[in-house]
Amino acid sequence: MVTITRAILTEMCQKRVGSSAGPAVELDRLAGQADGVQNEGDDVELHSISKAGILDVMKSGDSQSMPPALREMAAYWHGLRDGRLVPPRAEVDPRGLASAALPHAFIAERIAPGTARLRVCGAHLSDLMGMETAGMPLSAFILPEARHTFATALEQVFATPSIVEMSLKAERSLGRPALRARLVLYPLTDAKGDVVRALGCLMSDGRIGRAPRRFTIAHTRVQALGAPDYAMPADSPAGQMAEDAAPFKAAPHPKAPWLRLVKSDD
Repeated sequence: MVTITRAILTEMCQKRVGSSAGPAVELDRLAGQADGVQNEGDDVELHSISKAGILDVMKSGDSQSMPPALREMAAYWHGLRDGRLVPPRAEVDPRGLASAALPHAFIAERIAPGTARLRVCGAHLSDLMGMETAGMPLSAFILPEARHTFATALEQVFATPSIVEMSLKAERSLGRPALRARLVLYPLTDAKGDVVRALGCLMSDGRIGRAPRRFTIAHTRVQALGAPDYAMPADSPAGQMAEDAAPFKAAPHPKAPWLRLVKSDD
């Protein structure tokens, strides 16, 4: 079963539900849906319990509940929001995170469109790479052929802003057994109020083996804050989201009848 904290459901219902039955009744209905999510198959996937994008939960093929690290990270970020669209980076305090989430947590800084640099990292990220990861681009965990898709989804965290969730699958080779992972990114603002930071959680399932381990993207879900979520196609180019540029027409230059050419023989 997938367990979702009642506090998160309460916050979501109060902000988004316009049911005539009231938030309390709607809360009980959604809680029942969450408890009824079943595990299917062996693949990790993302599942929305509400057509309105009220809340997403991850489910896996085993009989265990949603991993504590992901559940704690979601509860922590939603608690930081406190009614705001995006919480500030300055309010993130590692002491507020439970011990299960800390090794998998990180903070990334947007340094260019579709690119973010790791600033603070949990120990699990270093274990995956086999080296210190602070200062590295977040895309270092992604195989080259999947980095365009990753950059497109990553940019939505800052531009929309959005919560981005990914199911990842590592390449296999000698000394590198099967390894799956889940990546969740939550937007944060800087001191100026710009959304250029992200609080993330990267959790792998399986033996790491020989590092470094890099991943392909099996599934991506983007949930724009204040809007329904959607699944992004793996081959979705960033250019499809851009508007056509309007043609530029220069304004006519006004004539100045008071000016005249003076010929000089000097």
